[in-house]
Amino acid sequence: MTQAFDPYYKWLAIPPSEQPPNHYRLLGVQTFEADLDVIATAADRQMTHVKSFAGGPHASNTQRLLNELAKAKICLLNREQKAIYDAELARSNAQHATENRSTTGACDGLAPVQTNNPPVLPARQKPTVVAPPPSPEDSSSGLAASAMASKGTGRSKFWSPSINLIGHVVAPVVGLTIGYGILCWMGPKYDFLGLMPRDNPNASVDEPIETKPSLLGSEPETLPEVSVSDDEDEVAEAERLQTERAEQERQRQHELAALREEELRRKEEEERRAAEAAERQADEQRARIAMEQRNALRSALAVAAAENNVDRFIETMNEMQSRQILPSVSELAPMLIKMMHTADDPQAKRQLLTWALDMAEAEDELGNAKLAGHLAESALKAARKAQFVDLDRRATLLLIAD
Repeated sequence: MTQAFDPYYKWLAIPPSEQPPNHYRLLGVQTFEADLDVIATAADRQMTHVKSFAGGPHASNTQRLLNELAKAKICLLNREQKAIYDAELARSNAQHATENRSTTGACDGLAPVQTNNPPVLPARQKPTVVAPPPSPEDSSSGLAASAMASKGTGRSKFWSPSINLIGHVVAPVVGLTIGYGILCWMGPKYDFLGLMPRDNPNASVDEPIETKPSLLGSEPETLPEVSVSDDEDEVAEAERLQTERAEQERQRQHELAALREEELRRKEEEERRAAEAAERQADEQRARIAMEQRNALRSALAVAAAENNVDRFIETMNEMQSRQILPSVSELAPMLIKMMHTADDPQAKRQLLTWALDMAEAEDELGNAKLAGHLAESALKAARKAQFVDLDRRATLLLIAD
């Protein structure tokens, strides 16, 4: 028994395990390829390769592969369609990966996991150091030695509430004494207790101390006279300086406002240029995608005409008319005439004849009488052969007008 021919495997090296292929595998590029130029080049390469088999023994498979390649190219060259397709493909891949992991987990054994962690040993206890008994010399060393000996083991054993009370009483007395001594050192007049020795030992404590006469009791000093003119000059100078500073501040604020306006205009200009550049880039991208789609449809139309595939030819023509990207009349006319004489289905033949007559009338209005007459003559022959009376009359009137 002969094995069925697999065009995916024989022509595109896609094994059965990877069929049906996704768009990236069909075009031979990396999955989720982001460079549109790489995708377009790969699509053209694959389509050219498949077209080379159009005249072979398996030519019937070329049209199907070309249609799939054209569909994959149109999808991946449109960023919106590509984003939707990539999301669906990623979700499908994740679902398959999850199913594979669950299947693999079900086949695993349930043996306990062996760990190589070393056994936990009990923590080593620190040895307790027993201090030797105190000697008689250490006992007589006093409070300071005992406090130093007991450092780090808590409060000294000699500490008691009575010593704490003595500290609270003695410390303030010592502080007051030191402060009074500093005051007496600053001057004898601050010795209000009379504890410090005097310069005159024979003077009594009650003898008043000579003091310098107060400034309030002395005669007022004669101040230099200040002229009124000097005061007026100083006031005028101060006002002038204040006016200059105010003017400088206004000038600085004006310069700052001008700088802010200039910065705002510069940012607006940059944003406008960036928007224009983005719009130009988007227009170029749309034009390039439209051109690629037009080329793909033109290629599909030519392949359908070469294979005498009337249904595919009519389907491609309808799609091109809906997108308003029909090829030139000189390019379409030979294919249309060929398909008129090839079609066997009456409805398909009538559709082809109608297109031919519409094209002939349009060319006649443009002044291309030769091409219009050629189309009308071919349509007349096909209409008479198919016994389409209305189309026969229409073609005859067109030839008479020419």
